Amino acid sequence: VREPGDFVTLEAGGVPLVVVRGDDGVVRAFVNACRHRATQVAHGCGSTRNFACPFHQWTYARDGRLLGRPRSMGGFDTVDPASSALTPVPAGEGHGLVLVRPGGGAAVDVDAALGAHVAHDLDGFGLAGYHVWDRIERTWAANWKLLLDTFTESYHVFALHGASVGPDYPGHVM
Repeated sequence: VREPGDFVTLEAGGVPLVVVRGDDGVVRAFVNACRHRATQVAHGCGSTRNFACPFHQWTYARDGRLLGRPRSMGGFDTVDPASSALTPVPAGEGHGLVLVRPGGGAAVDVDAALGAHVAHDLDGFGLAGYHVWDRIERTWAANWKLLLDTFTESYHVFALHGASVGPDYPGHVM
């Protein structure tokens, strides 16, 4: 979310989120749900001028403020627009990362969360210059131990993948 208007959606802890860089350059995170009917106001990632609910077109600014409730015919005139803003969740930015606390609570202190050594190592990668190219998310119905044992060890590659990458694999490198 490098430029103002850049956003990305995700789910964390069962909470749908949208993370966006505001016009003031600050990264903010919100529950990705319209305050009227809880429909998601953003999908995927990209850049936007504002967010609009596909259900009734309630429109939100990049700082979460409610901008409009089209064709509401005065039905919400007694409701304070500030109470209908997107629900913010704590977010912090540092070392090329954005950390979000989906359950709410205290502000996110990125340096405290990462620790000095990790922060220093991350700075060496220059993550702040990276951008999202594509996003693929998959859910597998599988035994977690099988997945963990299979995909975190490389000793099986020469045997199990002998007809494909096995011959070119350097061996047991773990």
